[in-house]
Amino acid sequence: MDNNKTIENRRKFIINFLYYAIILGCVIIFMRYLIYFIMPFFIAFVISLILRPLVRWSTKKLKISRNIASAFWVILFFMTVGFLTVLLCINLFSFTQNLILKIPSYFT
Repeated sequence: MDNNKTIENRRKFIINFLYYAIILGCVIIFMRYLIYFIMPFFIAFVISLILRPLVRWSTKKLKISRNIASAFWVILFFMTVGFLTVLLCINLFSFTQNLILKIPSYFT
C-alpha cells in the first residue's frame, strides 16, 4: 500500500512538472516571437491607465469633455517625456564631452 502511494506521488510530481514546463515553454515562445508586436499596445495600455485618473479629475472638476481632457493629458504627457529625454541626452553628451576632455590629463 505504501508503494502505491509513493508511485502515485511520483506520478503527480511528473504530471505537475510537465504541466509547468509546457506553460514555461509557451511563455518563452510568446516572449521571443510575439512580444515585439504586442509591446506597443501594452505600453499604450499602461499610459492610458496612468492618465485615466487625471482625465477623470479634469472632466469632473473643470467640466470639459472627455475627448478634450484626454487629448490635453496625452499631449502633456508626451511633451514631458520628450523634455526629460532631451535633458537626459544633453546631460549624457555633456558628461561624455567632459570625460573625453579629461582623459589626456589622466595619462600625464
